[in-house]
Amino acid sequence: MFAALAGIPGTGILMVALSAVAYWNYMAPADGPQPVMKAIHNDMIATSLRDICHIHHRIYTSNPLREPETLFDVLGLDPSKPPFLGDGWHTVGEAEQGEAFKLISRQWSKRKMKLMGSEPGPGSERERQVDQVAAALSNSRLASTYMKAVMPRIVHERGDRRLEALQDVCKDAWGVPPGFEEQHED
Repeated sequence: MFAALAGIPGTGILMVALSAVAYWNYMAPADGPQPVMKAIHNDMIATSLRDICHIHHRIYTSNPLREPETLFDVLGLDPSKPPFLGDGWHTVGEAEQGEAFKLISRQWSKRKMKLMGSEPGPGSERERQVDQVAAALSNSRLASTYMKAVMPRIVHERGDRRLEALQDVCKDAWGVPPGFEEQHED
């Protein structure tokens, strides 16, 4: 960019100024805008966690006698097998992300077909859960939050301990989202 300006008369000072600004921005400590970026990042994580917790709450309350399922359980996926090993599957642009998306889509389709065949009429609550889970695991931001903040806390817990771990992770987000009842009354 600067080389193109070099041949134009009177641009020497402009080039020096632009170079100084670019150098300053590169070398300056990141303490200026970082809190804003950190706040945005933390808000995105909080929003993602809230969304995940609402999905988990919906799944659990539809059948509270069962052990709380992981999102992987809902689709019949195994998070301990490829492509779900490591962070690549929920990182935009990674090869594992494409593989994971195909597997999630395939399992979503199988579950939907099975549910549609077994329950006539409008979509069931379980169908909506399957839709929400597939959408969440296909969203890199939600999947990343889920794998880093939720799965480590619940994957090895069973029964009531898994429920307690979910409630602890979710805290205030464990429950029905505000306005949900009004929007989804039958």
